[in-house]
Amino acid sequence: MTESTTIRIAARDRMLAVDLLDPDEKRVETGMSNTIDGDTKITYQGTRIQKGVGGPEISEWALQFGTSVSAGLLGNWIYDQPFVFS
Repeated sequence: MTESTTIRIAARDRMLAVDLLDPDEKRVETGMSNTIDGDTKITYQGTRIQKGVGGPEISEWALQFGTSVSAGLLGNWIYDQPFVFS
């Protein structure tokens, strides 16, 4: 059974999407995805740029995972990241 969820990441790091997707070219487009761990996939859904100086960008991601074990691993991975999640 495959589960999915959407997350939003607020970060000032403009290379976040490149780091998560690791594309062949250093260009990221909506719909690009990367396999994190076997049956866990992260898909980029776009970025909202906040108005104001120095504010974080809000990127949206779809996460798909196949088992409760991979969901637990994914949760631990997210917890260990230096991003701000909402």
